[in-house]
Amino acid sequence: MPTHMFRIVVALLIMLPGLLIASPASACACGGIASNDPSARVNAETAIVSMTGGRETIDMRLSMRSVNSDAALIVPTPAPATVSAGDQALFDKYSRISEPRTETRRHWWSSS
Repeated sequence: MPTHMFRIVVALLIMLPGLLIASPASACACGGIASNDPSARVNAETAIVSMTGGRETIDMRLSMRSVNSDAALIVPTPAPATVSAGDQALFDKYSRISEPRTETRRHWWSSS
């Protein structure tokens, strides 16, 4: 077996266990909740990240299931962050932009 091919086979054999063990992490808005309700859980989360002139903006929407009406969201940031109430219209806009489109194409002659 040529040396180059041997190196490729050895590299694949070394990487194979890591590929089988590693599993992808689920996406999250990278924060945690604090609540007096021990059963409080985040049901859904959506984040829109944008960069403008070196400034990163993260718009997050979280749905939480809890028996209490008060909770806190804890989000780690590398520097102090400015927090404000978001705009639902932004999420509606991106939902419309990213929804699937149906296209009908008619072919006179089949490609098969």
